[in-house]
Amino acid sequence: MRFNILGGLVVVLALSLPAAAEDVLDAGYAAYRAGDYSAALAAWQPLAEQGHRKAQLYVGYMYRQGIGVSADPRQAARWYRKAAEQGVPEAQYQYALMLELGIGVEPDYWAAEGWYQQATSHGYCPSQLSAGGALGDR
Repeated sequence: MRFNILGGLVVVLALSLPAAAEDVLDAGYAAYRAGDYSAALAAWQPLAEQGHRKAQLYVGYMYRQGIGVSADPRQAARWYRKAAEQGVPEAQYQYALMLELGIGVEPDYWAAEGWYQQATSHGYCPSQLSAGGALGDR
């Protein structure tokens, strides 16, 4: 009986974690829309560090644009790459763009092309335009 109660508690906690993460993500988004960028980052940063792919994308965007933090292209590239590796098409595109232009990373046109192709394979439209041109001018 004791293991059944403990097992049930573990299952309930495990099932509630994704919902709690989405609630925190949504709270960060509400703060962002309200212009409270420090609160948005405070919500998203821990999620990003725990591997939440959307939070990684959002943190990357904040560092890229310098919203609520000092612009830091290296940090932006780091977070975009983490989200890109988890299959987030917008992050794949943003990371490819940074690789192509050498923003926050060493330029790597071949790697950029690969990331553009991945984003394109997910139907991310801006990447469809870039994928054809990334190597065309090289």
